[in-house]
Amino acid sequence: MPELTVRYLDTVLCVRLDTEALSHLEHSFGFLRSHFAIEPGSAPTADCLIDIVSFDELRVHDHARGDGAETVMKLASRRHYVVSGARFPTATGHLIVTGKTSTAYLFDYRSGAARLYVSPGSWVHIVEFFRALVWELEVARGTLVLHAAAVERGGAAYALSGAKGAGKTTTLLDILRSPGFRFVSGDKLFATRGADGGIGVTGWPDFPHVGWGTIKARPALFRAVVRDLGLVPSDDPREKVVLPHAWYREVIGFEICAHRLPLAAFVLPQIDVSHPDVPSRLSRTQLGDSAIAGIVESRKRPGPREGWEPYFAAVTARVRPRGYRIRAADLAGWPAFVRTGAQELHELTDLQRV
Repeated sequence: MPELTVRYLDTVLCVRLDTEALSHLEHSFGFLRSHFAIEPGSAPTADCLIDIVSFDELRVHDHARGDGAETVMKLASRRHYVVSGARFPTATGHLIVTGKTSTAYLFDYRSGAARLYVSPGSWVHIVEFFRALVWELEVARGTLVLHAAAVERGGAAYALSGAKGAGKTTTLLDILRSPGFRFVSGDKLFATRGADGGIGVTGWPDFPHVGWGTIKARPALFRAVVRDLGLVPSDDPREKVVLPHAWYREVIGFEICAHRLPLAAFVLPQIDVSHPDVPSRLSRTQLGDSAIAGIVESRKRPGPREGWEPYFAAVTARVRPRGYRIRAADLAGWPAFVRTGAQELHELTDLQRV
């Protein structure tokens, strides 16, 4: 079978592909390639081996021992986005089958190997599985996940963080309109500490969730959303919609900076969308404990015995943590700016001087 190596920071996955499954992976791997390195060939060492074959090859009774029980693989605030299936015990792990999308996962907890059975309906499941697996492997190594978007300028990253609806995406799109800034990440950052003690951040492949207030404030984006996607605008400016990732990048026209960058500063949006005429400004501050508590993110796990979790536990148990770990307390006192006002942000001189 053809082989691929998937890399993100220190995580390395070896993926073997059945030729019949290749056509089902184009969309999934196209999404992940925004921040994951996916290359032909097999790496000398890898965290785990993943075979991907056609769902047509699945024979449940060849593997399962007993009846299936419902299990949840991914939690979500909206039931529509919850990923679940039927789990069957096997001799060395579990088989999970999601009949709705014709997707299945066969896990061997002893070897750490996995086999995915996929179909044209599997693309979101493939994305979610790889993202969750890499997330757990990186956290096991000592990576700190931040709930933040980010831009790059001059070889450094500026993290944009705040509560839901505070204006991260609005601020992100404002900054990207200024010359010299590049897109790093839309919602998550993976922070690591180097041997020199410095903190670096890396972007993460994510689905763009954009509020109607942000969309309506940008006429070209609003017209494209209505024209191309046929979405009906909401009167609630805080209501968010999920936009196709490739389409979103093309319409906004931003370049992605996917490699690890030194962290320069945080921008903390505090935008009141009910007062759209208030001028925007940036005020210097430092990152405090309350802001840090809202920035550090943990993956929403359905439970240690649910879904993919036993497999993730088996794989991460083999991981050796980095010698240079990062803690949330390491961000205390970091340079930061508070962004207020809903009008478009133009003055970025102070931000560029950090």
